[in-house]
Order: sequence, then C-alpha cells, then structure tokens
Amino acid sequence: MVDNAVRSQASLAGNSEWFGLYEYPSHGRRYYRLQWGVGRKTLGQLHVRGGAVGSKLADVRAAELGRWVIQGRTLAQCRKLVSSWDKQTSKGDTRGKPRRIKPIPQVHEPSDVPGP
Repeated sequence: MVDNAVRSQASLAGNSEWFGLYEYPSHGRRYYRLQWGVGRKTLGQLHVRGGAVGSKLADVRAAELGRWVIQGRTLAQCRKLVSSWDKQTSKGDTRGKPRRIKPIPQVHEPSDVPGP
C-alpha cells in the first residue's frame, strides 16, 4: 500500500516544481490521484483509475506509480502512465472522448535585474 503522499525529490526543496501520488476523499471513500504544482500551488491532477483505495487494481496501480515517482521518473512519464490506464472503448478512445492533457507550465526563475 502507498503512503498518503509519495512526492518527487524536487518537492522537498522549498519553492520548486513538485508532483506526487495522493489519496483523496470522495463520496465516502478514498481514491488515488497524481497531483502536481509549484510551491504551494496545485497546477493539475489526474485520477488513478481502478476504484477506491483497498481495491486490488487501484492498489497495484498506485504502487506502480509510487515506484515511478520514487525512481525519479519525470512528471510527463507519470502522466502518460496514468493516462494509459484510461478505459478503452471498442473504437479505441476513452469513453467517447480522450482526456485532454494540459501542457505542463514552464516555471521561470526571476532574472537578476539591477535595482535603481
């Protein structure tokens, strides 16, 4: 089973980009999601399909994703893994429409601008 939060190593450093695997409550149960952001701000999240915490499929998928995060895989790789678990219809798409994966925003460091 995965701890409540498995975060990337970058998340341990102050105001930087981060991502991790988290449990969240919904409809009286707990579910897994991949969540990412910068500093204290959350920029996005993807639900890990497979059911509630405790279901065999959800726990296996969360464990695999947790291993990827700990191994230092990139956010793009982790998002691709989660998206690969989307339910496929007979025509190959996901429930009629594929998920639109939002681009990862680029974080720019403030430049050293001399003061007046």
